[in-house]
Amino acid sequence: RLAERTRSRQKFSPPLRFFFELALLLLLAFGVARPYSSGAIKHVALVIDNSFSMSARLTGADSILDRAKTEAKVVLEAASGSNSFTLLSTSPVLNELVSRSFSVVELAQALEKISFTFGADRLDTALSRIVSSGEYDEVHVFT
Repeated sequence: RLAERTRSRQKFSPPLRFFFELALLLLLAFGVARPYSSGAIKHVALVIDNSFSMSARLTGADSILDRAKTEAKVVLEAASGSNSFTLLSTSPVLNELVSRSFSVVELAQALEKISFTFGADRLDTALSRIVSSGEYDEVHVFT
C-alpha cells in the first residue's frame, strides 16, 4: 500500500494550461508593478535666494533677484511635463512657496511674487535641510 501512495504522487504532472495561466498571472503582476522607469516623475526643487544681497543692481535695471527669476523660468520651460516642482525661498527662513506642482504657469506666477527680504543669507542652512530631507531628485539653486 505504501508503494501505491508514492507511485501516485510521482505521477502528478500539472496540465499545460496550468503553466500558461501561471505565466499570464506573473506577466500581469509584473505589468501592474511598473518596474520600468522611462516615464518616472522626478521631483525638482527650485531654490531662490531672496536675501538682501539679491537686491543689488546689475548693468541695467535688473537686480540679481530678477536675473535669478529669469533663469528659474528657463529651467521650468526646459523641463519635461513629467517633472513636479517645489519652489522655495531662503530668507528669512526656508519657505515653501509652491509644493509638487506640474503647472509651469503657477510656478511662474509664484516666482514673480518673490521679493528680497532685509534678512541675512540663510542659504547654507536651507540647502542642508533640503538635501537631508532626501525628497528631491534634483535641486536648482538661484543665487
